[in-house]
Amino acid sequence: TVSLYEKWHAKRSRLHVFFGPSGPQRCSDALLKECGERARILDTGFHTHVLESKAQARTAEAFYGKPMLFHLDGLGCLNERTSMVHSVWLTDGEIKLAGERGAVAVHNPASNLLIGSGIAPVKKFREAGVPVALGTDGANVSGSLSMFDSMKLAGLIHNRPDLPQEDWMQPEDVLRMVTHDGPKAFLEKDLGVIAPGQKADLILLN
Repeated sequence: TVSLYEKWHAKRSRLHVFFGPSGPQRCSDALLKECGERARILDTGFHTHVLESKAQARTAEAFYGKPMLFHLDGLGCLNERTSMVHSVWLTDGEIKLAGERGAVAVHNPASNLLIGSGIAPVKKFREAGVPVALGTDGANVSGSLSMFDSMKLAGLIHNRPDLPQEDWMQPEDVLRMVTHDGPKAFLEKDLGVIAPGQKADLILLN
């Protein structure tokens, strides 16, 4: 870990090193706690797959006797360094806690649709102050690594007929995921807006 960090992350290259325990239900508490502590010491991120499926939510209650995010919080693993991939089955209490701790949710609509795990409650995240970045997950579970495909899906699947239209996902909401909130998942403070002193990565589309 230290050698990778010194070779890439510490030099502020384009490659960054994050701690990425696969999913809390597959890791020991000691491993999760160590990853969280090392992320703090090395000033890097803690990236993990959280509550992708309903079964994982039930597993958390069986393993820990409490919801998953409350367990992670008790281990010191829920803070502004934490990116929570999927986050489909968080309880309202967990969403509120994530907002208080500054964690970032990473929405993966294609992956979640392909394996039928559900749709992340993006509106609730936003209302609780949880930034929502956009991802693709792996090509084997989403069919594509195209962010444009992911943007299209994110802009469509939340527009449900049982919801009032003012709650539907707007194009500017999707754009915010990939510009303003996306960099937060990478702990980047100089990306996401076009302003003096910021990096300006622009793509022009015809």
